Amino acid sequence: MLAAALLALAAPARAQSLPPVQADVERVGTLAPSGPFGSVTADQIGDVTVHGGHAYLASGRASACDRGGVFVADLSDPAAPRQVAFAPALPETVHDDAVDALALETAALRGDVLAVGNRPCGPGGEGGFDLYDVRDPAAPIVLARAVGDRSPEGSLTQDPTRRANAVGSVGLWRDGDRAYAVAADLEEGTDVDVFEVTNPGAPVQIADRDLAADFPQIVGRAARGGEVRHHGAVVKEIAGVQTMLLAYGDAGTVQLDVDDPAAPVLLADTEYAEADPETGRRPPDGNAHHAEFGHDDRWVLSADEDLRSHRIDFAITSGPDAGGSPADEYTFTRRIAALPGGRLNGPTVFGGYGCDADDDIPSRDSAGLRALAADEEAILVLELGPVDDPDAAYPSCQVDEKAQNALDKGYDGVLVANFHRGSAQADGLECGDGEPRDIVGVCSTHEAMHDLFGEDPRYGRPYEPGDPNEPDEGQLGEDVAVTATFDGWGYAHLFDRASGAEADTWALPEAVDARFAFGFGALSIHEIATDPQTALSYAAHRAGGFRVLRFGTGGIEQTGAYIAAAGSDAYGVEAFAAADGSRLIAVSDRDRGLDVLRYTGPGAVGPRPPEEEPTPTPTPSPTPTPTPTATADPAATPQPAAPTPVIRRAEKRDPRSVSLRVRRTKTRRSLTLASSGRLVPPQGVSTREACLGNVQVVVKADRRTVSSRPTSLRRDCTFAGRVTFRGRSRFRGSRITVRAVFGGNDLLRRARSPVRRG
Repeated sequence: MLAAALLALAAPARAQSLPPVQADVERVGTLAPSGPFGSVTADQIGDVTVHGGHAYLASGRASACDRGGVFVADLSDPAAPRQVAFAPALPETVHDDAVDALALETAALRGDVLAVGNRPCGPGGEGGFDLYDVRDPAAPIVLARAVGDRSPEGSLTQDPTRRANAVGSVGLWRDGDRAYAVAADLEEGTDVDVFEVTNPGAPVQIADRDLAADFPQIVGRAARGGEVRHHGAVVKEIAGVQTMLLAYGDAGTVQLDVDDPAAPVLLADTEYAEADPETGRRPPDGNAHHAEFGHDDRWVLSADEDLRSHRIDFAITSGPDAGGSPADEYTFTRRIAALPGGRLNGPTVFGGYGCDADDDIPSRDSAGLRALAADEEAILVLELGPVDDPDAAYPSCQVDEKAQNALDKGYDGVLVANFHRGSAQADGLECGDGEPRDIVGVCSTHEAMHDLFGEDPRYGRPYEPGDPNEPDEGQLGEDVAVTATFDGWGYAHLFDRASGAEADTWALPEAVDARFAFGFGALSIHEIATDPQTALSYAAHRAGGFRVLRFGTGGIEQTGAYIAAAGSDAYGVEAFAAADGSRLIAVSDRDRGLDVLRYTGPGAVGPRPPEEEPTPTPTPSPTPTPTPTATADPAATPQPAAPTPVIRRAEKRDPRSVSLRVRRTKTRRSLTLASSGRLVPPQGVSTREACLGNVQVVVKADRRTVSSRPTSLRRDCTFAGRVTFRGRSRFRGSRITVRAVFGGNDLLRRARSPVRRG
């Protein structure tokens, strides 16, 4: 049984923090938001996004359902961020990793839209994601609620009576005159759910793709645990292709061509090395949680979230199915490493779903377990859910609720297995978070649960009536042994985007030092944001604070750091431009709110240079000249329908120049404009220095902007983009113009030339 000394230990917590750090980073401003529930409490703040001069902070935690919502902060004065709104979530629903904003230019809405993902935290909670009209950020207006997957696995046929699947993250992007959202499905973990949100008041799901099934080669050499699942995605146009980059758990990162979001095409993927580059252990822990493209699209930066400093080895030690299975330990329960010998072991008994709603768990005294040795524990086995089980007609409950019920029934340890994921390939580890519980907790696969009780596993949903292949409550299982060995916290990877080859990794020194395994909080990286102009990445590193990483052919190096005086729990991070063009970074802190930081070290993005006033040209002599004939501005004068679109080239206001060529391709139902060109640096300036960032390609029909999208400059200063408009009849009679913008200026001489036909 558990030793008395162990019973006196507190649940995992941060007893102290790393020392304060301020290395080439200054804190410009901070905000401690509040809501109808009062001030922010520990672990309440989630992700952050910045759009239109405002920061949007996700709020809520599993044990505080009344705190779900989004804080809105005005950043017009970065030194004094000001809360201007709080948009509450649906009842018994919270937000976490999922928050994004986008400027729409569609027939349904012209202006800013916010998306936030939903996680139910009670029986009445909702999944999916919510959409808000934030054209007035101080007064968000609900456009749609609980938009999500309500269909069977792999189907788009929605069941309106079913709660939408919970969403771990949500991202928005535009493609011409259409807009889309991609959601990470927490209940069908390998799925990529895509919705068209061109009309944000009536979103439509257009894809429900299991990438592990569609492209099995991406699983390749999966990291330890084999937890292959979609954590989040970003979309960027690269070389004219809408390219989605996904963080896909133990499978690494995946790139998809989503020019047709309903039918993605695999472009590339990365996989983990055989041995962990930072610790040498085999196999590495993995868990790609967030990834972004570098500014020039040459690199991919990826963050492996690993909130457990020890790797878990799980084995069934008796019976015909003895052997190892994937497993991990919960972060909110007692640590296995603190047990005598760093091991949890003993006999097992099944307790069903372990929710308050069923009370099916047999007490330890009535379970009929064999006598325990001095170094053994009594272990209860539970299952996640219920999800789609006709014999359990009540909502799924949180894992900390299951753990508390196991503790209340007298058990020393709890093992929670995955539920039916639809297929054996989708079965993996699902180790959620929760409030501290005074019991050792382990998560494992659905297959491992069946091996423990001698049942053949099935994975289909819904469950069969009567659950004929599931163990029964009170059924005794085999013995297990679970050991813990230090292997460090999560860290950053640098990959070549085209080849997928790993160029380098970077870990916080304390994250790979066993002396910091306990008592300093979670020292894992959580999220990264790459700078849009230069080779810098900004990392939210949980208790390790905020870090600045410089990357390139020489690998990754840290060039800046910040930990608050009272300690940090940096969770979300977003780079944005100050009014003077200099770079600022918004960082969400789980316990406090929002920090606005500025990096001042090597490679920092400073204020934009002031525009030079043109030098007047002296008039040599007052000789008479003819009065020029006035010409009408073609943009201000009604024009007849042109047989082909034209390019209007605006006045050059920068020593750099840009060439632009546009090719048109028509089909019966669509019009595609493919743009390409080159930026020519000023004399004496290298392409490496001048050709950083994006060229904005803007398409107008008459005076109405119908597309405005960034296209990355390549290393040779060329760029290429493509936009497709469906339903081209709406442009009939319109004059289409295309222009290229770099650094805020139109860099083309005034001229006209026809669009080349494809």
